[in-house]
Amino acid sequence: HQKQVFITGDLMNSPNTKNMYQANGFMTMIRKRYKADITFVLGNHDMIVKGLSIGGRQRTKVIAYLLGEKIKVIEKDKIVLVKIDSNAGGNLARGMITRRQLDQIDSELAGIENLEDYTIVVLLHHHVFKVSKSDFLKIQWREKSIFGSILDKSKALVDAEMFATWLTQRHIKYVLHGHKHVPYFMNKKGTYYISAGSATGGLKESESHYYSYNVLRYDYMDKKMKTCLIFYDDKKKAERQRVEVYLMEEDE
Repeated sequence: HQKQVFITGDLMNSPNTKNMYQANGFMTMIRKRYKADITFVLGNHDMIVKGLSIGGRQRTKVIAYLLGEKIKVIEKDKIVLVKIDSNAGGNLARGMITRRQLDQIDSELAGIENLEDYTIVVLLHHHVFKVSKSDFLKIQWREKSIFGSILDKSKALVDAEMFATWLTQRHIKYVLHGHKHVPYFMNKKGTYYISAGSATGGLKESESHYYSYNVLRYDYMDKKMKTCLIFYDDKKKAERQRVEVYLMEEDE
């Protein structure tokens, strides 16, 4: 089976032509080196923001190069990837999905014959629930302060509760997201929410400075994710690595 690489937003720090070509070069390298297929969604840093609005929504414009389909079917593996734009609304770094977008996705899913034979995996950028660091990582003073709490809420998904209900009603078990730059694994009401870290670093532990990535193992016979491995690679000491292993629970 072909390797599948998922990028859950923020392909670049700011959307300009130079960064766009660098992001394209990175994905081309991944495709060649690992013979992989790549699927990505947009992050808030991939958007051109027009105007500043504190009380309402910001007007955003997407680089046309990054536009793509909402539903991607991997027929051989019987997997359906749902690509959600969580930059549809909200304010500043806070995301929003909107009911209208979910209705559009429902309509597209309804067009897939024998949908019950497929595993649905949802990709979006913004986190649905609060993301916490692993115990071994340093907690910055600002993260402990009231300001840190306010800042965290400013990055949350506006319509998270509505979205979580939508997932439950459709028995969707796997949700992959980014945004917080912190890897995290959570099982909430039978749905696994898996947060990506940062490929460019930012996580610290004493003298170490980690970048991170997740590896999901999928059983094609059972049509289920079996394990999630979170890798922390030390940027300063290449030989040092931490790995967290999470097992997906079997249905009762």
